[in-house]
Amino acid sequence: MEDPRSFYVVPKDAEPLPVQPLPRGQLEKWALETEIADGAGAIRRGGKWKVNIVEVDNQKDALEVYDTLEENGYAAEVKPIKIGEPWSYRVRIANLPSKNEAEALGEKLKSQLNYSTVTVSK
Repeated sequence: MEDPRSFYVVPKDAEPLPVQPLPRGQLEKWALETEIADGAGAIRRGGKWKVNIVEVDNQKDALEVYDTLEENGYAAEVKPIKIGEPWSYRVRIANLPSKNEAEALGEKLKSQLNYSTVTVSK
């Protein structure tokens, strides 16, 4: 790769594709996918805010929501909670550094994945 604006792809279980020139604007697009942008719902170590996506009665439903979030690139967790009998399960994304970040992520989840029960908490 002599040209700095070139790339190649190695498909899984296949030979690499030939080196190709980088299409105009592609580098900027890829950079947006990997850059952590403030105000867009970025998670940070030590963040105190959480986005609660759903609270359900059974673990199976919680795990389905968890799997959907994980498949879409979100670091979700299932938190068992006991409020009387029986147990409930809250699916959430934790470690957001501010209320604004949590609200931004909540709005993104509402529009992108149609979760209408999203709330934000500290």
